[in-house]
Amino acid sequence: MHSIAGSVPRRSSRLRLIKRHAALVAGAQRVALHQVDVDPEPALTELARLQLVIAENHLYGRQAALLPAELLQDVRPVSRLRNTWRESAHVATAILAAMTAAVGAARALPSMGVGEDVRPWLILGAAVLAATLVAGWGRVTRVLELFPA
Repeated sequence: MHSIAGSVPRRSSRLRLIKRHAALVAGAQRVALHQVDVDPEPALTELARLQLVIAENHLYGRQAALLPAELLQDVRPVSRLRNTWRESAHVATAILAAMTAAVGAARALPSMGVGEDVRPWLILGAAVLAATLVAGWGRVTRVLELFPA
């Protein structure tokens, strides 16, 4: 299958080198993309040039040389593991904030004279609000999708 897709087989000795190079290429793309906010016109030109070089080298099957080494100097490689841990910590913090807000609301609402029929909705609202403030609406909706409807 790898020969049809043009990819490298899992057992290839080249795979580690290719993954390292891919992380550096992603880092170079990230740097170029961040420059769009600083100085858009030259940054977009540079980003387009970078993408064209990557596309051309990919077309010729140079998976371990998508960008030349001089463009990858001083580039911080993108780490999928680091990003995964960071995202996991962010989601865990959001869940912790939601649970804390829910417990706090469950304790405070009866003393405020809130009726029992409204309490579950207010507790849920407090939990979602806390999670949204900590993690943002995008992460909260992805977590809420995990719960049955």
